[in-house]
Amino acid sequence: MTSLVEQLVQTIRGEAGIPVYVGWRPATTLPMATLQIRNCEITPLDLSANIHLITADVQIDFWHSSAKACDETVEKTLAALEQARGSLGIFFLGVEGLADVGDEKAFRKMLLLRLKTVK
Repeated sequence: MTSLVEQLVQTIRGEAGIPVYVGWRPATTLPMATLQIRNCEITPLDLSANIHLITADVQIDFWHSSAKACDETVEKTLAALEQARGSLGIFFLGVEGLADVGDEKAFRKMLLLRLKTVK
């Protein structure tokens, strides 16, 4: 699971070009993003080979100085994740939600993803 989170962070950083932090933290610099695992289910598929199905609900929050820049960052991130699905080992990537969130300091958008992988 740790390697999957690291790969997600690297993909977002590489495409969006902004700092990405794991875990919740309020916006301290703009632009930035945070990534959290909201739920994770691990189902054994083959115990002898140590293979598991991992289903994870991921929340990514983006903060930016303008609504347009925030929207563009989300679009770039989704395109990069879709393109990198194979190299990340993700066989299902679904958008569960996308919402603007009121924030006094910046424009914030919350992206909820569900992904499935076999590790």
